[in-house]
Amino acid sequence: MTDKKASPINRALQRDLLLLMRDKYPGTLIEEPQVPDISSDYLKANLWYLQEHGLCDSGLVKYGDGGFAWSGATINERGLDFLEDDGGLSAILNVITIKIHADTLRDILNAQLDAAPGTKEEKSAIKQSLASLPDAALKAGTSDLVQAALQHIPNAVELVRAIFGI
Repeated sequence: MTDKKASPINRALQRDLLLLMRDKYPGTLIEEPQVPDISSDYLKANLWYLQEHGLCDSGLVKYGDGGFAWSGATINERGLDFLEDDGGLSAILNVITIKIHADTLRDILNAQLDAAPGTKEEKSAIKQSLASLPDAALKAGTSDLVQAALQHIPNAVELVRAIFGI
């Protein structure tokens, strides 16, 4: 049986470190924080981890022997936005807009119609109506269709998590 080493990652400590850096922003947290029951190596491991995720400049210089030198830590815009309840400016500036061409929407809807129960004549009539719809009407209807579909999914939360890996 092998001994499993405890993870050096500590979320509460990371949050505390980010808050300390935020308090000094735009300056630098010059003195290495002294946290009861937390070793300097453990603290530095968490700072390094935050830096690897782009939330701060840890102020750590890594030596070939595995040791570190401290020169002060500075939070950056990603770290500040991470602490904000609303995601900060990143949530506003990093909005992604997805545009789907009307013909692509029609193709998706037609494929779903083909797979759905119903007579061939009924499906054909619906497909003809879809083909003649103006793009604006198709867009509005698709938005309503997506909302209705999400309301009828038995476990929408788990489905969204599974699809998007959340």
